[in-house]
Amino acid sequence: HLPAKTVLLDTWTECEAFRHNGITRYQHHINPSVTNPTLRSTARDEWEHVKTILLQYLPASQKAGAELSDVDMDVCRTAFHESQKNRRLSIAMDTETNNLLENYPSPHLFYRVQHDVLRALEEGPFRHFIAGKGYMMIVDRMIRR
Repeated sequence: HLPAKTVLLDTWTECEAFRHNGITRYQHHINPSVTNPTLRSTARDEWEHVKTILLQYLPASQKAGAELSDVDMDVCRTAFHESQKNRRLSIAMDTETNNLLENYPSPHLFYRVQHDVLRALEEGPFRHFIAGKGYMMIVDRMIRR
């Protein structure tokens, strides 16, 4: 059970890191006077993170037992494919306006999927893990990021 738990925990952590980065970027956008050294990712970096979560983490978490909603997965995939089309279009048009456009993914893109992963973490034999030191592991992973 340990490898499945680790996969689910890693998936949850990646979704949380993605969400946190988006919220931090949004707060910086609202109040740019606050300097934040963690704001180094470009829109392309964040879409690459979406791609990694979609193609690597989510399939692995499904194999580990997470039941992810098809509708929520489709929303994530559609957002990714639309961004790819928009990026290709802006490259093809090659206008200065398009080059200045920063099309970041929504920080809440994986929110519902992350909830399903957390539910999978809490079900079955993992319940004992969570009751023990499971949440401590989650907190530890988030702090180390």
